[in-house]
Amino acid sequence: MPVIVIIGLFLFYFQKNYYKSYVQVRKSFQLLLVMFVIGGLSFYVKSRFSLMHFILCAVPVAVFMAYYFAYATRKWFYESLYLLLLISIIYFQFNTF
Repeated sequence: MPVIVIIGLFLFYFQKNYYKSYVQVRKSFQLLLVMFVIGGLSFYVKSRFSLMHFILCAVPVAVFMAYYFAYATRKWFYESLYLLLLISIIYFQFNTF
């Protein structure tokens, strides 16, 4: 859930700063967005569900999250969001359902 919130906030900040960045940066983010969409939709192609399809989404999500954390303005909000992300990673790492 925190990853989805961070991606949504990234899209908001990126939309605001889209035309202020260089052309190469815009092209790189467009390529990452296409890679994210293809990775997200790739599990529909094969009938058997596997989490391996979402490995293609790991790199774009990491870059998007890094962009948000680098350019966020409210320190208390992005630090608490980062703490929530860290807690959820630790929880799902050691949880054995």
